[in-house]
Amino acid sequence: LPHAASDAVLVDNLKAAKQTAGHLIAAGCTDFFYAGPANLPDDQRLAGFREGLSAQGKTLPGSHVFALKDENAPLDGLRRQLVRLPRGKRRAGIFCYHDLFAARVIRLCHEERIPIPERAAVAGFDNLPVASAVWPPLTSVAYPVREIAETAVKLLFARLAGDRKGAPEIRYLEPELVVRKSTKNDTE
Repeated sequence: LPHAASDAVLVDNLKAAKQTAGHLIAAGCTDFFYAGPANLPDDQRLAGFREGLSAQGKTLPGSHVFALKDENAPLDGLRRQLVRLPRGKRRAGIFCYHDLFAARVIRLCHEERIPIPERAAVAGFDNLPVASAVWPPLTSVAYPVREIAETAVKLLFARLAGDRKGAPEIRYLEPELVVRKSTKNDTE
């Protein structure tokens, strides 16, 4: 929140995305894709995903990044890429900015008869209720909502009491990757 001059309590998006990249690599993915919002000036989730892949010698080509106007934007480019992915030992690892994009990717895979997780492993972010409602259940980054709220209230009360003055403080809390069937074969 560089534009907001206020205290903030956030999940570490960069770290969470790196963790997701590592998980998809460990799950045997060979080709990587990202679906996220268009016009996001500093997408830490995309940056972290790229960094996590790069740290293990993998790449995320620009042609594999899909910037979507909204949750309903067409996924035609991703569809074309996935359908053309050679069968055999190739496995797509798809990371989505949030679970609603990921739910649409899962639907796309069902429509194209691309088996999840055997040929496409899909991961999202936010661990929304939809993550456990889709089939297969979605691997997603969760964050400690209660701890975020408690920390934010403590920061606010400290400011109001005059105990904290000066520059805004940003605290980052630990993300947790909740691994579900969308990225993990039963044999893994």
